[in-house]
Amino acid sequence: MSRTRAIALLAVPVCLGGLYWLMLHGYLELTAYLLAAAVLGMLVAAGWEWRRGNPRWAATLLVGALLTGGVIGSYGWNLNKKLDNIARINDGALDKGQRPGSDGSKALNILLLGSDNPDPNDPKPTVAELLADGDWDPGAYRSDSIMLVHIPASRKRAFVVSIPRDSFVKIYDDEGTLDGKNKINAAFSDYGPFGTWRTVENLSNLRLNHMAIIDFEGFKDLTTAIGGVDVYVPEEVYDEK
Repeated sequence: MSRTRAIALLAVPVCLGGLYWLMLHGYLELTAYLLAAAVLGMLVAAGWEWRRGNPRWAATLLVGALLTGGVIGSYGWNLNKKLDNIARINDGALDKGQRPGSDGSKALNILLLGSDNPDPNDPKPTVAELLADGDWDPGAYRSDSIMLVHIPASRKRAFVVSIPRDSFVKIYDDEGTLDGKNKINAAFSDYGPFGTWRTVENLSNLRLNHMAIIDFEGFKDLTTAIGGVDVYVPEEVYDEK
């Protein structure tokens, strides 16, 4: 084996480790470009080795390119399939009324909401199902967890601000119409997710880009997915309920 080929073989795990590090640190777009370049490079190298009369090396490079492309494609397909399983709601209400302007950057502002049923013994449609026909059932759900996430254009970090549920603010409906003042969690109860969206936008003067909502069943699934959460209670407690 020539020195050049030996170095090339040793470079493979080093490059894969570097790409994995980039992906873990949020450089997903750069990782995708580098992987595409690596596959293309292996295909070019396979053709070069074939023309030089080295069919074994050409076959090795070709198999490497196919395996790399297959793994990337399988990972992307599986990830996209999981994302497609997330229920989505129609945001047509945001087309009405006035909203804060965009600053033109690639920064993202995301609204995170927790949804809970005031009467767990009363089975009812999910938030997504309630909004499927465009009508919200006032009082069906409430949201006591309201968080605003800001992700800078660099994507290197994230900032999270929690808005206390009892904050007394101006409440807006889902079309951006002012409806007096109340505790901020009344926006979700009265006007649904987009009522909270409009209320938070007017409160913060920030244009929101996305919203994610999770209910208690989703919260249980999330804690299960990460292996559970240990809770340490320093003193014995008793609740008759």
